[in-house]
Parts: sequence; structure tokens; C-alpha cells
Amino acid sequence: MNMNMSSIINEENRIEESLHRMAVDGAGDDAEVAPWERLPDESSKAYHAFCHYLWDGHWRSLRKVADALGKGVSYEKQLGKWSVKYNWFYRARAFDTYVDAMQMRQYLAEQQRHLRGISNTPANSKKKFLTS
Repeated sequence: MNMNMSSIINEENRIEESLHRMAVDGAGDDAEVAPWERLPDESSKAYHAFCHYLWDGHWRSLRKVADALGKGVSYEKQLGKWSVKYNWFYRARAFDTYVDAMQMRQYLAEQQRHLRGISNTPANSKKKFLTS
């Protein structure tokens, strides 16, 4: 993909704006909290379990959370209740989207640095000097 510096900067700004909107979607009218952060009524145990669920990425499951916490299969029932009550699926999906966007932002920043490096090479400086 051949993008000029202006389009990279525009894309980076667009992603930055959408990240902020994404981080507060669903968090409530008066909240500036990302959906994957601890909810006001979420217990510390439930949030701790959610964090395990969150960090398992695309391979997440309640069984893996129970195993990670050293709990038996019967604990999955409790995890299932918390998962529904605190909407773990939506929150984890929002987190995944956020991480993907941050990775894209990092990629675009690297491309921008690369393009700046190309424009500062001696060959390009010579062209600028000769055409001035």
C-alpha cells in the first residue's frame, strides 16, 4: 500500500478520534471509562476473573478462566453468571477492537517515520537543492 504522509497523518488522527469514542461507548452518560475497566457495581473477584478472560484474547473461555484461577469446573457456573451480568463478551470485544486499532496506529506511525526518513535521504536533499 502506497500512502503519502498526509494520508497517513489523516488516518492516524481519524483513528485517535475513534479510539476515544470507542473507549467510552457503553460506559454511561456521565462516565469517561473504557468498557473493559472495572464497572462501579462489579466486585473485585468478578473483575479479577474478567481480567483473566480479557487477556486470553481470541482463545478466551470460561473454562480457561476457571483453570487459571485454580478453580474447578463447577466454578464455571459462577463465571457464567458474572459474564452475563457484566457483559464480558461485549467488553472483551471492545478491548480487542481497541488493541487492533492501537496496533494499526503503531503501524501507521512507523510508516510515517519511514516516509520522513525517505524524504530526508541525501538523494532527496540533492533533488531539493537542485530544484530550488
